[in-house]
Amino acid sequence: MNLMGLSLERFRVLRPDLCKQLFAEGQEIGIAEGRRSGVVATEQAGISGERARAVAIIKKANTEFKGVGLGGVVERAIEHGTDVLTACNEMRVRHAEISSMKNPDGSMKSHMQLAEEYQAKHKCGITEALRVTAPMRKADQ
Repeated sequence: MNLMGLSLERFRVLRPDLCKQLFAEGQEIGIAEGRRSGVVATEQAGISGERARAVAIIKKANTEFKGVGLGGVVERAIEHGTDVLTACNEMRVRHAEISSMKNPDGSMKSHMQLAEEYQAKHKCGITEALRVTAPMRKADQ
C-alpha cells in the first residue's frame, strides 16, 4: 500500500478499525501526559472550586433569604460565574426592592401604587413612572 498519497479521510474509509485504535491510543497517551504535567489535577481543582462557589451562593440564599423568591438572582449568579460576595450583595438589593413593594399590612403594592410613589419622589410624569416601575419580564432579565 502506497502511503504517500493517503489522506486522513481515505485512511478512515479504508481502515476504520485501525483509525479507532490509533485514536484510542493517542487519547490514552494524552491523558497520561496530562496527569504527569498536572493538567488533570488543575482541572479537578477548578471543578471543585466552581462547585464550592455555587454551593456557597445557594446556602447563603437558603439561609439569609429563605422564602423571599430570589431564585432568579441565584440562578443568574451561578450561570454568570459571579463570586459569592457579589451574589450576596445582589440578593440583598433584590430583597430590599421586594420589601419596598409591600404595603404595611404585608400585601404587595400594585403597579400603580409603585408608580405614584416613584412619581412623587422623582417629580416626573406618570408615564415615565409607570415605565420605570414596570415589573421585569423574563425576557428582559
